[in-house]
Amino acid sequence: MATQILYRHPTNGFRIEKREEKTDSDISWEYGQYAFLCEKLIEEPEARPLFLDIYLKSNPPLLLADPDKQFDKSFIPPVSAFFSEETIVLFKEGDDVSKEALRKLAQELKSQKFLTQDILSIIKCKDKNCGYFSVGGGDVSKKKSFFCSKCGNPVHERGITNNKITKTFSFSPELRDLLFKQRGKILEGIIYTSFIKDANIRQRFDVISSPYLKFTYHESGQEMEGSHELDVVLIDKTEVILPIVILASLSGNQAGETRQVERCDELGMHVIFVCPKGVGDTSSIQQHSTVVDNILRRPNFPQEIVTSVNSYL
Repeated sequence: MATQILYRHPTNGFRIEKREEKTDSDISWEYGQYAFLCEKLIEEPEARPLFLDIYLKSNPPLLLADPDKQFDKSFIPPVSAFFSEETIVLFKEGDDVSKEALRKLAQELKSQKFLTQDILSIIKCKDKNCGYFSVGGGDVSKKKSFFCSKCGNPVHERGITNNKITKTFSFSPELRDLLFKQRGKILEGIIYTSFIKDANIRQRFDVISSPYLKFTYHESGQEMEGSHELDVVLIDKTEVILPIVILASLSGNQAGETRQVERCDELGMHVIFVCPKGVGDTSSIQQHSTVVDNILRRPNFPQEIVTSVNSYL
């Protein structure tokens, strides 16, 4: 199959090609679960910063407590590995605005079956002399299936309703792969989706996810061909302006991202560099791109990027 060239510069010859081969890291942002999550994170400015803060970490929580059943506001989680921030997101009555917005987002994901019930539950011991919260899994068809991890007594018995058991939920396998195996990739999806949702952008540009930039350069007197995989590229349908490149990274200090930014700028393309953290004033990224950093504290992200691109038209 011939490579599809999406753009070729008329004089210096660099080109942008559609990615043809498929790998495990390929993402189609039009896919239902990915599109739904990205759209919700664009539409929910209260939930977005907290969600990204949690799921851009190197050890994001594996589970969420049932968003339809909040804990009493006085609930203090026990000190244990299961109740650490890296394991379960808990929802309590009286949570702040961002946590409450995150709970509502979790409810929507649950209703779409993008959050599914896990085998583990949060259990409060029914013994009033114990009352300990623990995490466990059990078969409720058995006579005694849940046991307190502190006192060892059963906390669930068949045929007896126990309101002290709270279900936990995990992301669907697809969302789990996106959020855990490809940390930071969700930023690309949010940016891509924000462009797709803007009528002016769609009318003027082809919005391309993960294409290749191919270019030539000279080294030791020889002409060489180089390649970079880009994140999101806007290609002007009228061919009036050069492609606009948006690069999203967890850090502004990685050599690979710096080389990409510098190369795209050298080729005459405008670059927007997006990063959750700050980019140092001495970084060459500052000189070769428009930087949109500290995005967790920017309430207008990602709309400000769309507005910025529209200002070029």
